[in-house]
Amino acid sequence: ISTYDVWWHLAYGKLIFETAEIPRHDVFSFTAAGAGRTDHEWGFQVLVYGLHLLGGSAALIVAKALWLAFIALLVHRFATREAGLSPAAAALALVPFALAGHGRYVLRPEILSLGFAVILATALFRRRASPATVRDLWWIPGLFAVWANVHGGLIVGVVILALVLAGRTIELAWGRW
Repeated sequence: ISTYDVWWHLAYGKLIFETAEIPRHDVFSFTAAGAGRTDHEWGFQVLVYGLHLLGGSAALIVAKALWLAFIALLVHRFATREAGLSPAAAALALVPFALAGHGRYVLRPEILSLGFAVILATALFRRRASPATVRDLWWIPGLFAVWANVHGGLIVGVVILALVLAGRTIELAWGRW
């Protein structure tokens, strides 16, 4: 665990868990104690606190490693199925992904945003060849509901959806490019 923020998130997660409410005021800051505060990462805080209760710091480290492995697996799968790369070439393509984000793969709420963005983008890209139905995309509002309560990176998901909708609109208006 390489960031001090984890302990702050754990403290808020414990507070939320014990009081069953999301704090509206800063309770841990010395300089801003009592100041109004919107805790938009409360879902992450409850998640990491629950994991910490189950297995301490080791559980947090294992959960982070599993989440990053899941993201890498999705990207690898996408590269082999959609981009047509061989498994070895797809694995090599993951090296820049791993190196570029090395300093950001810390236990912070943004790590969930990274995974949610990959999940959304790969799922929508798979649907590009045929029109998606409500039945195919029923889970997206749920993903956004969770995302909105764990990290502000939700805006990335909005941008991904906007780009997909814009591309689809262009294709429908002017034909496939």
